[in-house]
Amino acid sequence: MSQQAAAIGRPAITHLVGCLYQPVYDYLCWLTGDPDVASDLTQETFIRVWRYPPEARDGRVLRAWVFKVARNVYRRHAGAAEPEPVSPEALEDSLPDLGSEPLLDIRRAQDIGAARRAVERLPEAYRQVIVLHNLEGMKLREVAEVLDEPIGTVKSRLATAFRILRRSLQSLEEDP
Repeated sequence: MSQQAAAIGRPAITHLVGCLYQPVYDYLCWLTGDPDVASDLTQETFIRVWRYPPEARDGRVLRAWVFKVARNVYRRHAGAAEPEPVSPEALEDSLPDLGSEPLLDIRRAQDIGAARRAVERLPEAYRQVIVLHNLEGMKLREVAEVLDEPIGTVKSRLATAFRILRRSLQSLEEDP
């Protein structure tokens, strides 16, 4: 273990892995479109976190740093290729419990599936902003830090992503 790791402590790193493993895996699943690849990249992310831990930081900055490591691991893996969208079947287990009324359940599941497919079709730059901000709950400044982009760019991408999603979902409602 490096001197930094000794300074931050194994229990702290172990806690970090426990808290962020699933969110990082979910993020990488959205980016890669392949749960197996996302699993491998998540493991590689946390190996890097273990080997090269940061100096003690507050929790929000540390979380953004871990996602930045994950993004860099993904970028090295993907090269210049655009990732394939995640299939709804690959993330089926992540759908929320929709209640007990069968007809309402079907309509909600269709709406969730349509929204998921619309997000999957977004260009990667917009999809990353949506996933980090709306699905992972990061503040815009954290998203900007993870993506190495100015906050204005992140805000613009978020607004554009919502505009694209709105049009995509409205066109689905208009189709008979």
